[in-house]
Amino acid sequence: MKNKSIVSRIVSIAKIFIATFFALLVFAILAFGFLSNCALKYEDVSNKPEYAPLLNSRYSLQTEMYLYGVNLPPGYGKDINVYDVYPTRLSGPEIISEKVLEPGTVLEVQGVQRSIYHIPGDPSVEALVKIIAFEPATNVPITISLEDLQSTNIAKMIDATSGE
Repeated sequence: MKNKSIVSRIVSIAKIFIATFFALLVFAILAFGFLSNCALKYEDVSNKPEYAPLLNSRYSLQTEMYLYGVNLPPGYGKDINVYDVYPTRLSGPEIISEKVLEPGTVLEVQGVQRSIYHIPGDPSVEALVKIIAFEPATNVPITISLEDLQSTNIAKMIDATSGE
């Protein structure tokens, strides 16, 4: 009986140790992903077979979208580093400017990029677009998640000119 009690305690301690180890491992992976995402490293995947047909395609927005001029970390400043197109309103110290894009606004796909460090729930593939009849305040990329661009609720393809 005494041996079973000791073995049972050892097994309980081992289970706690293993659970703690895996919890710390998951935390470390998520923290690394978050910190890596702040670096915003992308690879150009425009020439991959699944994305090449999108090049030079035009999409018409079907709903109101927001164009945000964003200053990227590590330090928030006043310079716009990227424009992001989102379906929802955003706020925060990184937002430098905001413009409403009305339904009917045309986006032309100039390229496709994939995030090297991906956090679940964050878009990993983005289209680099040109907004027809819009001149940005600065020459920086304009992005929209590929998921949003290809959502029929958000945008409709109006010209499927192949980039090949």
